[in-house]
Order: sequence, then C-alpha cells, then structure tokens
Amino acid sequence: MSPVTTAGTETTHPERIMALDALRGICAIGVMCYHSLLFLDVANLRAIGSYGVYTFFVLSGFAMSWVYRTNTGDSFPVRSFYVARLARIVPLLWAAFAVKVATGLPPGTTFQHVVENVTLLGALSYGESLLVGGWSIQVEIVFYLVFPALLLLLRGPRSLGAFIAVALAVRLITIEAIWPKGVSLAGGPRYQQIPSFLVFFAAGMLLAELRRSARPTRSTWPLAAGLVVLGGVFVANSLSDKALIAGITGVAMTVACCAAVGFAAWTPNPTGKVARVAFETLGAVSYATYLLHPLVYSAVKRLSLGTSATFGATVVTTLVAAWCSNRLFETPSRDLIRRRLAPAQRAY
Repeated sequence: MSPVTTAGTETTHPERIMALDALRGICAIGVMCYHSLLFLDVANLRAIGSYGVYTFFVLSGFAMSWVYRTNTGDSFPVRSFYVARLARIVPLLWAAFAVKVATGLPPGTTFQHVVENVTLLGALSYGESLLVGGWSIQVEIVFYLVFPALLLLLRGPRSLGAFIAVALAVRLITIEAIWPKGVSLAGGPRYQQIPSFLVFFAAGMLLAELRRSARPTRSTWPLAAGLVVLGGVFVANSLSDKALIAGITGVAMTVACCAAVGFAAWTPNPTGKVARVAFETLGAVSYATYLLHPLVYSAVKRLSLGTSATFGATVVTTLVAAWCSNRLFETPSRDLIRRRLAPAQRAY
C-alpha cells in the first residue's frame, strides 16, 4: 500500500494484509452455503452461520484500527473516514434493498421498518432487517460511528484488553437475559444488537495493536493455523444454539474465532501471482457474496431445478454476480462518492 496523503497530514497507510481478505471471502462463502442449505432444508450449519458473521466483526475492527490507529486526536481524518465507510457499504446495500422492494417485501412490513433499513439505523432501534444478513451491516454501521471515539479512548493493549473483558461479560449477560432457557426466534432482534457483538470488533482492534508491534513470519503456517482454528469452530454444529454462543463453550468459540483472525494477520502476503489474485478476488467478492446470495437464491428457486442444482446454481451465480458487482458497480460507485464528498482526502 503506497503512502496516502490526508488533509493536512502526511500519513503512510500500512500494507494491506491479503490473508485477511482471503479469510473474509471464505467466511462470506461459508455464510452463503449455510443460508442456502438452510433454505433448502438440507442442513443447519449453525456454527458457520453464526461465527462466519462474527468473524466479519473481528476483521472489521482489525482493518479500521490497522489503518487509522496513527490518526488520533485532531489529526484523525473524520470526513475521509465516514465518506469511505459510506462509499463502501451504502451503494450495494441500497441496490439490494431496491431489488427486495421490487420483488416484494414481507407481509406486515411497516413504513418504520423501511426507514430503519434505508437509514441503516435499525441497530439503534431494535429494528428488524428486511434483508437476510442486513442486521449485521446495521450493527457494523454503529461500530463505524463510534470507532473514532474508541480509537481515542482505548490506547494500547491494556486498555483494549480491559474493554474486551467487559464487552465479553456484557455479551454473556445479554444472551442469558434474552434466552434464559434456550435460543428461540422471538429473541433474535434483541440479540442482533450492539451489546452482543462489541467484543468481536474490539478484539479485532486489539489484534491490530499486537500485529503492529511484531513482524509477520516468512511462512504461510499462520494462515493454515487460522483456517484450522476457524474450521474447528465451523464444525461445532452438534452443539445446541445456546451452547454455541453462551457459557464456557461460547467463550471458547469466541476466543477461537478471534484467534483465527490473529493467526491470519501474521501471514505474509503471497508472492506468487496466482495466490495474490486468489486472495484479492476472495476479498473483493466478499461483501457482495454476503449481501446478494439470499436474493440470488430466491431467483434460482423459482426455476425448480431440484435441491442439488439449486444449491450449485445459487453458489455459482452469486460468485459471478459478486465479481461483476465489485468491478462494475461497487468500485465505480465508491470512487465517485469519494471524489464528490471528500475530494481533498483519500482513505483505505
């Protein structure tokens, strides 16, 4: 990553860690498979569905802290930061929501639901996302809103570690308050809120601090270790829904999820062209894969292809659509918004 000049300040952004891009793509594909198999009533891979999303929060906290940690106080590029986040998240989200509206909203949808989804502030009002998986993006928007404050207040591993301990306790208490006897759909909107996931975002920030103070290895073993750890989390589908997220087992799964990102973060960028293209592509299609796959599934399902063919067509079509979205829509939209709203600044 080349040096980037922000308004009034010379800032050198650290090199992009491509293994994290690959990990993000792998998680997005995992969540797509989870939803598709669940929709088809083939399997409920709840561990992938849960911790695939939670890993996104860890990756997000890492990426934000990795890039912006040196920009604290008066030098923090507030305008550039928010414009960059807006440009990255909103265009495709609104496009997906427009498709959802055109194909029919769920019965009982109110004007308030629509407003909460369009403004991305459903996580502040316990609103229910009208897009499958959209709730996590609404939660992430709140993390972005408070990130400059977190960056200013939580300086160094000790303060971040203490904050993570508190956030983990809050998560466990929240789960018990919502589901004292077991997980049910009724408590979903209450669970899918900030207190349940702040620990993951903060853990990502801590991992970025630790990674900043150490050099990566020259081997790919950390990425392999990270994938093994995350794979162990992903196969824990025999656990009950509550055991998966609560108690000692839930704590262990949370730590493992964060550790997987930590391992990947110590992986050097690949030098081979094929590997670099693969890592970059996985990162590039991750957001669209996560957001578009339920819409693609709904379209493919109408073709009545059969279970296996529907699953395969959903996966392939989603990945192709995600690649096209990144190249033809997301990147041009992001660049246009940055030029119009923050012409004097550039951001990661």
